[in-house]
Amino acid sequence: KSGLAIASGGEFGASEKTQFSIPFSGDSAVTTPTPNDQTTSPTKQPSLAPTTTKPTPTPTDAPVTSEPTEQPTSKPTTQAPVQPTCTTIEVSITLDDYPQDTSWNVVGSTGEVVAKSPAYDASMAGSTEIESLCLQADTYSFDIYDVYEDGMCCDWGQGSYTLSTTNGDILATGGEWLGPSETKTFQLS
Repeated sequence: KSGLAIASGGEFGASEKTQFSIPFSGDSAVTTPTPNDQTTSPTKQPSLAPTTTKPTPTPTDAPVTSEPTEQPTSKPTTQAPVQPTCTTIEVSITLDDYPQDTSWNVVGSTGEVVAKSPAYDASMAGSTEIESLCLQADTYSFDIYDVYEDGMCCDWGQGSYTLSTTNGDILATGGEWLGPSETKTFQLS
């Protein structure tokens, strides 16, 4: 704790002893070695370990056989599974004056919902929102809903929707309907 060195050294013969006692106070507990405690250095330098030289074996030719040896087979390669290709479509929604009333789904032929709209809020009134989807070959239905069952056009704004491929093919379009929803079917191959 006090940082006091109890013993130190560095140059000595075969060994060196330092006596001290614990607890100690200051330098009074440190004693110096007496000549009887020291061991003298060896008189001869130690010898190196013996070394031997082993003969190097002479390489021999491989035995000659009359049968051809089989070529090793190459390690089988595994390919990553082929991902089905998809077609990128864009769902473009121009919202009416009440965007919070609008939502949509894309449903595959097995009945599974593969995409759905984000939640629209009142601050998005009149804006056009575009969602990109990557869909595999299948027959789909696009279902669009309006809570007040009056569609997106034309009494409460000029809302509409368009589904198209990135190369411009129109898959579905609309916006004016009566009832809770409108459904359009399209096919991707």
